[in-house]
Parts: sequence; C-alpha cells; structure tokens
Amino acid sequence: MMMTKKMKLQAFSGKRELWKLWKGKHLIIAHSRKYLGILTGKIVVPDKPENWESETDADKLNRWNLNERAYYELCSCMSDLPCMMVMNQSKVDRLQGDGDAKLAWDS
Repeated sequence: MMMTKKMKLQAFSGKRELWKLWKGKHLIIAHSRKYLGILTGKIVVPDKPENWESETDADKLNRWNLNERAYYELCSCMSDLPCMMVMNQSKVDRLQGDGDAKLAWDS
C-alpha cells in the first residue's frame, strides 16, 4: 500500500468508546512506520545487553529501535493521566527500564 500523505499521530482521549477507532487508526500508522510487528508481538524485542558488538547485532539493534519508537509514539498519543500511568507501568527490567511497546499496547 502506497502512502501518499504523511500520517500524523492522533491523541487518545482515554474514552473507552473511542478506543477501537483510535486503535485501528494507530495500527495503520504503525504499519506505515514499520513497527506494527512490535505491537502485535510478531517481532520480538531482545533484552538489551551492555554491548552489542558484532555485525549480527544489527538486527537486534533495529528491533530495539523499533520498540523504542513504538513506545514513545504511543506515549505521545496519551492525553490523560490514567493513560500515561498505564504507559509508565510498561517499563520493564529486561529492557533496562525502557518501555515495552507490546506490553503498553496490550494494557
């Protein structure tokens, strides 16, 4: 699918009745920005070791960066305190305190 316009992130109000509509629109954006697999769990985010040294770690770094982008874009869409609290609860030790986009998406 060819995207002709740059798609903008939309804020989520926190209202349950608007969740399905917002979710569907955000999945389209996630697909266009290449991190849909992170949100759906098809792409697994690796634990972040202190150093990734080899060239084979490029794939790990790419998956790590996709997760980071997905998480922070989700955070930027949350427009009320309860939603942000859910986002903050998706920070996990295995990612060295960074957010897990899949966990946040599923919450």
